[in-house]
This record gives sequence, C-alpha cells and structure tokens, in this order.
Amino acid sequence: MKKKVELYRNEKKAGYFYIIPVERNSVSYFAEQHNEVEGLREYSVSIDEKEAIDYLYYFLIKFFDDELIENKIKMGNVSYKDKTSFEWNGKDNFYTIDSIRLMKDSINEVISLLQNDYDNFDLDEYKKMTFEKISEDEFKENKSEIISFYNKICDYFDLLFDLEDDKYIISFSIL
Repeated sequence: MKKKVELYRNEKKAGYFYIIPVERNSVSYFAEQHNEVEGLREYSVSIDEKEAIDYLYYFLIKFFDDELIENKIKMGNVSYKDKTSFEWNGKDNFYTIDSIRLMKDSINEVISLLQNDYDNFDLDEYKKMTFEKISEDEFKENKSEIISFYNKICDYFDLLFDLEDDKYIISFSIL
C-alpha cells in the first residue's frame, strides 16, 4: 500500500520523532533528567516514529557519535569514559551540524543510487539495515515517496547549516 511520508515543520507531535537544534551549553545531566533542554522551535520538525525508524535508521546509526560529549552527558556519565549508543526510545540523541552535513551527503548518494542504480553494491548496507525494518516489496512500492521524504529532510538540513556549529547541536528524540 502506497503511503505518503510526512515531515511536519515547527510542530511538536506526541509519539513522533522530533528533531530540534539546542544550545550546546544548555545540555546537562540535570536538564536532561528534567526535560529542560531548550531548543529553537522555528527550526524543529516532527516525523512519524515508525517512518523515522523505517527510513532514517541507517543514517542515524551510521552518523551517531558515541564520543560526542553531549551524548555522554545525557547518560549521566560524569567520567565520560563509557560509550553510549543511539536510543530509539530515549530523548536527545545529539549530532553536530558537521555530522548533519555528512548525513545529508550520504542521503543524497542513496537518493541518486535509488533512482539510477538500484542494484549497485554501494546500497547493500543501506538495504540490509532498511529491510530489517520493512520489507523490500513495501520499500519498492513506496520508493518515490521515500525519495521525496529524503529530499524534504535534506532541505530541512540546509536550514540547519545557517546555525553556528560551535553554539548549536541537533537533538533527535521520541516524544
């Protein structure tokens, strides 16, 4: 069944995957535990949780930086020695703006291959991780909508590039 994959700008929807830039200096263990990390709402988007898992899983895992200090702080790891990992059901998985640039480049590469060379071996890891979440038949049936969604998320990422990398960090969370 064909479905439209939506990206909701400036909307905070319960049960959705929420992406928002936050000030790096606002990230602390206390703020995390008390939901007091403030973000730039005018730069926020929401994506259906299932669709985020289905179509962004590969990119979010690939570009998650477990060494990023903000990802360690959210776990309350004051020694900063233990590694963290992306938390699907957690709040505030952080990415730098530079990581978002790399993610956008990777998404654009995948778009190009999906459109022009679907059987290219460079898509093997992407397909493997994506087809763990949805069937290949469902993916093929919705390929044009998925590509459209990827284009929308890349357009959104372009807006984030106006922010100062040393001042802001991008949070990906389930609400």
